[in-house]
Amino acid sequence: MTWPPSRPDEPVVPERPWDPGHRAEPSLSDEHERLVYVVVDEIVEGWVGLSFAPWPHADEQGRLRFVVAGDPVEVGTSRPGLERFLATGSTGGDASSRRRRADGTPGDEGVEVRIGMTFAARVKKGRAARLLDDLRQHAEHGEVRVEDLATILTRPVDLTDQGRLLAKLASYGAMLSTLPADVGERWRLEDEIQT
Repeated sequence: MTWPPSRPDEPVVPERPWDPGHRAEPSLSDEHERLVYVVVDEIVEGWVGLSFAPWPHADEQGRLRFVVAGDPVEVGTSRPGLERFLATGSTGGDASSRRRRADGTPGDEGVEVRIGMTFAARVKKGRAARLLDDLRQHAEHGEVRVEDLATILTRPVDLTDQGRLLAKLASYGAMLSTLPADVGERWRLEDEIQT
């Protein structure tokens, strides 16, 4: 026996692009070959680190699976540039991502970029896999710097609420073999995502 044990084989994931059920973009998964899944990984002053991955698929249990030929691509951009880019898309539906007024209510001044924010964006030209390969080739020290995301992507869609719900469900699923009904009700797991 060797230690550590060998890594198990990756599960076979059916060709089933994830449909996030976004009200403003009901047919988003129909464009899965053009979509990039983007997560805000890091914010340092005016600089934002993003993780770009191909559009995920869903397995039989509804879990997201990233069928990736390589690691996600790390992309750096300016915070104001990302905010301008996000303002061009379907991001207003998630009240939690909008800037807050002094009284704590959502404002209309644009999108507030936060770590963990998740969105989809369409590749401007060609397919997502090709863009990711091109970005990997231009990465310096593990990151590609893109000053204006609108030069490579278009029509962002905020998926932060959907991403958080899936992360919670995966976490709960890992902690519990069966979730008692009263706990599910307390955690409001029966509620639909509001977008």
